[in-house]
Amino acid sequence: MVDDTTIANTIRAKIVEDKELSILKINTDVFNGNVTLLGVVPNKMAEEHLIALANSVKGVKSVTSKLTIQTK
Repeated sequence: MVDDTTIANTIRAKIVEDKELSILKINTDVFNGNVTLLGVVPNKMAEEHLIALANSVKGVKSVTSKLTIQTK
């Protein structure tokens, strides 16, 4: 079983490594393998990309998006 800290750190590292996502300020909360993403994204595509990225991390059971899509 992967602990929550490891999951959160792995997700944060993947966000930093992604050239499109690294400029965003995204908070990642993890409890018992359940991830909540919080922050502001420029569009729905970025939100979906973040959700897929989080889901790809070992130990993640679910991902809840509390991301806000930026309006112009």
